[in-house]
Amino acid sequence: MITSYFLVSEEKDVRNISFLTYSISAKPNSKQPDVIRIRSIVEDLLSEHSPAYIRRKSRVATKNSFERAILMYFALSIHNANR
Repeated sequence: MITSYFLVSEEKDVRNISFLTYSISAKPNSKQPDVIRIRSIVEDLLSEHSPAYIRRKSRVATKNSFERAILMYFALSIHNANR
């Protein structure tokens, strides 16, 4: 998450609000290997450890909501740890 932000951003600081907006924003059809890897890690994490996700993942909107919540949690954790 941090490396993909550093590749695109001119400001190399995770304390900025631009880090949060980049990390949380949707990146559909991305070809970047970092973004693809993040998606697979989040999918594996949710599939193995979230019974609610396993029951409801048939809908695309629900899957996107769960993934966005996980990404938001990690982005806010990184942001708060570096203040």
